[in-house]
Amino acid sequence: MSNLSSLSFYIPELIIISSILLVILFDVIPSCKKYTFYISLGAILLAGFFLGISYGESHGLFMGMISIDPFSHYFKIIFLLSTFSIILISRYEKQLDKNYSSEYNALLLIVLLGMFLMASSINLIMIYLSIELVSIPSYILAGMLKNDKESNEASLKYVIFGSFASGLMLFGLSILYGITGSTHIGIVSSSLQTIQYPLTIYFPLILIMVGFGYKISMVPFHFWTPDVYEGSPTPITAFLSVAPKAAGFAILIRVFYTMFT
Repeated sequence: MSNLSSLSFYIPELIIISSILLVILFDVIPSCKKYTFYISLGAILLAGFFLGISYGESHGLFMGMISIDPFSHYFKIIFLLSTFSIILISRYEKQLDKNYSSEYNALLLIVLLGMFLMASSINLIMIYLSIELVSIPSYILAGMLKNDKESNEASLKYVIFGSFASGLMLFGLSILYGITGSTHIGIVSSSLQTIQYPLTIYFPLILIMVGFGYKISMVPFHFWTPDVYEGSPTPITAFLSVAPKAAGFAILIRVFYTMFT
């Protein structure tokens, strides 16, 4: 489906993008800053409404980069519920600086958008970009308590280990593209079935698995988790332990199920 035709099936994501821009815009207007909380919650509810309307439909969007299907819808519901709950809880969390509530909400919405893309991605490039769209705001959220030494340490460790894992994953994805000549995971799967020397695909798959394993805290790539969770603000710890993990499982299931079936 062409890019313009795809937009009509992409309404929940467009609502989230619009809400991010509105929150950022309202943040610079002192009299409107108090409304960013309601914009964030309203956007999530509206996105959930349109997601419910389209539930069960299956479409390939943006020239085969994104897939809208029941599998992605299921995980998107989890993402919406998680983000809505955390934004609501964070409003009454004394640990967080209320002066930065707008930036906080905007970052959570950006992570939500990235998780939506992770659940729907069927292209190697989009998979990497969606993971980074979740990871980079998460690094900032982990260090929201800028005057807290443990929070700063948590954010720094998250950045270092996350960047290393992302680099390995990108290397694996580039090798996989070099072997198969395509970035679409369906075509990659078909190409892998015809390879004469299957051992050649194990190395890039291991590198990709390292990246996915880091995102879902899979043993032995979970060593960063205790320090980051301990130093992050309590609502962010709750958020990182649920929503991005679910997104990691979604992309892990989609990629490896498609490649090996």
